[in-house]
This record gives sequence, structure tokens and C-alpha cells, in this order.
Amino acid sequence: MHKVESLKLFYNKFYYKLEIFTGTAFLFRNKDLKTVKQTIDEFWANIDLIKTKDFDNWSSTLSYSTRYWLQRYNPTEEDINNCQKLHTYLSQTDINARVRVEINNLSIYSNLKDTLYDLGNSLSSNFVQFYEPSDEIKDQLKPNVLFHNFADKYKYKITLGKVYDSSLAAYIKANNNNFVKAGPACIESIENLTTGSYNNFYIYVRDDNILNLLSMFGFETKRIEELLPKSDK
Repeated sequence: MHKVESLKLFYNKFYYKLEIFTGTAFLFRNKDLKTVKQTIDEFWANIDLIKTKDFDNWSSTLSYSTRYWLQRYNPTEEDINNCQKLHTYLSQTDINARVRVEINNLSIYSNLKDTLYDLGNSLSSNFVQFYEPSDEIKDQLKPNVLFHNFADKYKYKITLGKVYDSSLAAYIKANNNNFVKAGPACIESIENLTTGSYNNFYIYVRDDNILNLLSMFGFETKRIEELLPKSDK
């Protein structure tokens, strides 16, 4: 398992994150543990049919998610064992953990470091990452704060929502790497008014005065994070 240093609170609440690449990920979307349990039980009850792909003899009472996943993914016993461990963790060990699913990436956010770390070590996967803050910054973590190497020049990171005024792009171009900082893909998206819910474009802002100036442009924000230098004690 690979360890990664985290530089902020996840969802402004959690210190730790476990990220797993697994075909079982989509079963955990919306933390639907009832469907997960049904899928596990169905797999073991019909393991011979699954191995032979004899899908016609399955029960018609299965939920769509269970039937779709078992037929489409063709899971192995190792997959289901991983699924069982994840289900047990979320239903018994840490019921307050948060789950996020992006295709085959499953992320679990928790404040129970040891149990989450042990879960990661127990999983059979080619990609497992455990995120935790260093002792240097952990006590300084709080909501909407991000430790970043741009903190010597910029005070805020704005993650954009919907942009309604494309003239924001012209301002960024005229002041990029000075009052503000943004990448070319972000600027292009602002020009085309294509920022929104399904992408994460962001700009760095030098200070409060520039932040106030930017508020004159028409755009929504997903979040505003204050940048702190990692070397601060």
C-alpha cells in the first residue's frame, strides 16, 4: 500500500482517506450497503453458475445493480472477499465514514486512522493508497484550509462552479501569474462558459482585495480555501 501526505481535511471533516481501485466500487455508490450485502450473498450462493456464466438460472428478484454487476464484471472470489471486507468496515467498524465512487475508484474518508489503515493492508488490489497528514501540519488543519507551496504568493484557491461571465477569462489572462493564477484549460473553460458540476477548475488569488474584485464577475464557487505554507509551525 502506498502512503500519500494529505494537505487538508477531506470534506472539511476527515483526516484520513483510503483510495482503492476495484471493480466492486460502483456497488458502494451512495453507500448502498444493502445492495452490497445482497451481491455478496448472491455470489456465494450461485458461485458455480457465475463461473459458468449461466445467468438464465438466477433469481429474478435480484436488484438491478446486483444483476448488472455480477453479469458485467464477472467477479472473482478475490473481488468478493475485498467487497466483504469493505462492507464490514462501512457497516460495523466505522458507520460514520464517507464514501466516494469515481468509476472503479473507491475512496473512504474516516477519522479512524488505525482501522482504515488496517483495512487497506488487508485488501488484494494493485492500487491502494492511504492519505494522512504529517505530524507537522495535522494540528493546524481546519475547514477550508489547504497547505500549499503557492502560499508565499497567493492567499486563496477558488474552485469554480458555473461561470456566467466569460470576461473573467480576459481578466485572468491580463493578470495571470500575478494577481491570479490559472491554467490554460481553466481559462478556456471560462471563455466557453463550460465550467460546472462535473469538472474541477480552480484559480489562485493573491489577496482579499483581488478576491473582492473577482466577486464582480458572474460565477459560482464550489469552495474557497485559504492557503498556508507547509513550513508554518
